[in-house]
Amino acid sequence: MGRVKLDHKSALQFVTEKEILRQGEAVVLAHKRLHSKAENEALGWVDLPLKRDVQQLDKVIGAAKQIRSNSQVFLIIGIGGSYLGARAGIQMLSHSFRESHSLRQRSGPAIYYAGNNASSTYMADLLDLLDDQEVSINVISKSGTTTEPAIAFRILKGYME
Repeated sequence: MGRVKLDHKSALQFVTEKEILRQGEAVVLAHKRLHSKAENEALGWVDLPLKRDVQQLDKVIGAAKQIRSNSQVFLIIGIGGSYLGARAGIQMLSHSFRESHSLRQRSGPAIYYAGNNASSTYMADLLDLLDDQEVSINVISKSGTTTEPAIAFRILKGYME
């Protein structure tokens, strides 16, 4: 595995060399803990790129193509880390005002989020937005029992039915 080198000269106006070196020990310990997986079984993502399932990847790519061609809106339901990873990735790879662009300009459906708050006003506004649109939903939940996403899914499922 390659090594990462930090050029910390610019940081020296804020912290001392000694403080930076002391953090190095914490980084080494965190790296060891992360790769040992002994403390947390939810770290399967660490080596996922090395052991990805090509058939599963093909299914995901196929689903993405279907959603892009059949949907005007892609709705992600989740809360906390269950949806923030998707949101961060989308924001990182997209125009800052992606949803303001036309379907053709953004090359895919508008993406909105639900289940990350308990606001009835937000849900009512979202339902207004979805009116007369083709919608695909992705529910992201580790347990499937978190209250906010569960409520949002039930409301949206009923709306779509």
